[in-house]
Amino acid sequence: TCYDGIHIYDAQKGTELLSFKGPDQPSNTLDWSPDGKRIVTGDIGKKIQVWDIEKKSKTFEIEEKTASISSVRFSPDGKQIASTSSDT
Repeated sequence: TCYDGIHIYDAQKGTELLSFKGPDQPSNTLDWSPDGKRIVTGDIGKKIQVWDIEKKSKTFEIEEKTASISSVRFSPDGKQIASTSSDT
């Protein structure tokens, strides 16, 4: 991810497959859902955001406590999200 949106590239050719407006703040971390349909991002603005790749839109967001998000991960079944921040 980057400040101007979320960009998805072909891992073998390097060509951009998809891009859409992403977080308003630069992201520190990103993870794919196990089903490949969603992305979760964590940004310097203390937000965790879940994105629907097909719709190119934000599904929901969670505002963290006091610090930027350093890591986010989906659980293996995709039903939970774990995060760490610089205050944890």
